Amino acid sequence: MSLYIAQLALRSLSYVCIVGATGNTGVQILRQALERGHAVKALVRSPEKVEIQHANLQVVLVLCSEL
Repeated sequence: MSLYIAQLALRSLSYVCIVGATGNTGVQILRQALERGHAVKALVRSPEKVEIQHANLQVVLVLCSEL
């Protein structure tokens, strides 16, 4: 792949952040975002619950506590 084509590919990639990506709705949004070619950061409390693996998926552990 030439550098020019790689740069065009990067420009067309959209980035999405999903909070609650292991819940019922979050999983559906996560799947749809990846199917549409988006790069996704999934913010989750339990990374082991993320069953989807994809090159454009980054799972981020969020530590929650009472404020």
